Amino acid sequence: MRRTKIISTIGPSSNKFDKILEMAVKGADSFRINFSHGTLEEKKIIIRHIREVSKKVSRMIPVMADLQGPVIRILTKDAVDIRKGKRYRVGYSSGGMWIPNEAFFKGVDRGDILIVDDGRLLFKVDETHKDHIYMKALIDGTLYSNKKVLIKGKEIVDTPLTEKDIRDLEFSLKHNIEYIALSMVRTGDDIKILKEKIEEFGGDPWILAKIENPSGVENISEIAGEADGVIVARGDLGQYYPLERIPSLQQSITYEGNRRGKITVIATQILESMRRNERPTRAEVTDVFKSVEEKVDAIMLTGETAIGRYPVEAVEWASKILEEADTRFNEETIFYNRDFEETLFDKFARGAIYMSHLLEGKIIGYTKRGNTARRLARYRPKSMVYMVTQNEVVASKISLLYGVKAIYEEAGEDYHDILERALSKLRKEGVIKEGDIVIFTVGVRPESTDMLRIEVA
Repeated sequence: MRRTKIISTIGPSSNKFDKILEMAVKGADSFRINFSHGTLEEKKIIIRHIREVSKKVSRMIPVMADLQGPVIRILTKDAVDIRKGKRYRVGYSSGGMWIPNEAFFKGVDRGDILIVDDGRLLFKVDETHKDHIYMKALIDGTLYSNKKVLIKGKEIVDTPLTEKDIRDLEFSLKHNIEYIALSMVRTGDDIKILKEKIEEFGGDPWILAKIENPSGVENISEIAGEADGVIVARGDLGQYYPLERIPSLQQSITYEGNRRGKITVIATQILESMRRNERPTRAEVTDVFKSVEEKVDAIMLTGETAIGRYPVEAVEWASKILEEADTRFNEETIFYNRDFEETLFDKFARGAIYMSHLLEGKIIGYTKRGNTARRLARYRPKSMVYMVTQNEVVASKISLLYGVKAIYEEAGEDYHDILERALSKLRKEGVIKEGDIVIFTVGVRPESTDMLRIEVA
């Protein structure tokens, strides 16, 4: 089974039930809903589709709500043909082109370069006013509504959570969404603010911090310390840094996440050419392959599955590449170095992985809140880890972890009984055969991983 997971973004190309089902069958492990686009009613339908697909394929599939964050977006009534050298007016209120963001008009200056739609359009500001600007196009292209705007060399952020984000967060928690991705994260305090809101509304999702600006890069250590995981948002990073620096930034961000035992995800332009082509380029195949060498938990497909022509094929290709890479990087030694931050329970989990490697055994674990699953996954075990839980939401959460296969077991008197039920189920499926060595691990005390049992199936 493939150990590195795939997150697929839902959009106009993939928001129907049949498409979501096809992507799940071809290998999508999780689905991302981008709250920058669409209505809450549309998202309610998509969430229902994903839950139905999860049952149909008999697999836990977590949903990720990607909050828009304090992102600056330019709006238009219709698509606009942009011509190099032509001057355009952008106002604060609707009409023509507009950006309904006060912070933008306070922060923009004459001579600033505006990067629109991930660099597909560039403009130079040549006149500023309190509620409008004039800008000159530097390249030809087409401007579509609701595209992201960055000011080269500047971070225009006034709050980590906008009023829209708070409404979207409340909606997400009401629908038991397992992952919340926070955009434009600058410091660990941004994550704390999100946690406070989650506590206020009631919920227990795992938080992923999108690292997409210089502040996020500089403060990656404290951000990784507060969040449950980090996402390397390569598209936005490429607007702030020279492109040749992106690979090293990706490595340093994923390293910090792995060092702290947090979920690591690489996103943006994974199989970019598959927006319009049925096959990826050789360079894209190599990029996906190498991501496994960096020991990430997952890769995230964005435009490829949201607006591309071949969403199902993109998932299928990503899955094939990751399977091949998993085989290549299935190392004898576990993923560990002395720089890792470890508690006593982390060390216990590492010992369980060492034992499974030494005995060539399979691991079956029990987890209440997902902590034991996270501890085992951080050491990148050679074989799949089968994690049992009585909490359906936890089962969905841990399904995104590297090498973890979640088993939801509602019944059971205690963890001994639950583990035996899981063992019986895996025997019936042919995953565990007579004579296999099985390592059982569980946290007997709350928040711990502190029991190990070895037996022959």
